[in-house]
Amino acid sequence: MNLASLTTKDWHARAAGVRFETRHFIDGQYVDSVARGRFAVVNPATGAPLCEVSAGAAADIDLAVAAAKRSFASRVWSRKAPRDRMAIMAAYSRLLEGNTEKFSLLDTLCMGKPITDMVTIDVPAAARNFAYFGELIRPPRMRFTTFCGSPWAWLAASCRGIIPC
Repeated sequence: MNLASLTTKDWHARAAGVRFETRHFIDGQYVDSVARGRFAVVNPATGAPLCEVSAGAAADIDLAVAAAKRSFASRVWSRKAPRDRMAIMAAYSRLLEGNTEKFSLLDTLCMGKPITDMVTIDVPAAARNFAYFGELIRPPRMRFTTFCGSPWAWLAASCRGIIPC
C-alpha cells in the first residue's frame, strides 16, 4: 500500500497502535535511567501525553559515553572490511525504508511533523543518505554512485598525489 495515499482516518487508526520504547539504549541494551526518573512526552498537536520516558541525567550520559569510548577503542567498526561496512550501511538503509510507517508515526506524534512530509521526504531521504554514505566506504578507485536517484548527482574520485602526514 502507498503510505502517501492513506487518509487522516487511516493514520489515526495506525497511530492508536503505536507502542513506544521508553528506555535509553546504552551499550547495546535498553536500560532505565540510573535515577529511575521519568518525564512525559506530549503530542504537540493535541497536548495529550503519549508516554513517559526515562529521564537521562549525568550518570546516564557517563554510561553512554563510556560505552561509546569502549566501542571506539575496540576498533570493531574500523577493523571491518570495507565491503562489510558497506553491507551494514546498506542494510540499515533498507531497515529505514522498511519501517517508514513506524518512523513517520513516531516523529509525527512526538514532534508534530506532518505525516506526508515524513513518508514522502524525511524517511526516504534518511534511507538514501545511509545508502550514499555506505557507498563512500568503497575504495576511491571503485567509487561511482548516484545520489537522490539522479544521474546528474554523482561522485567520481581520482588520485591527486600523496598527502604527507
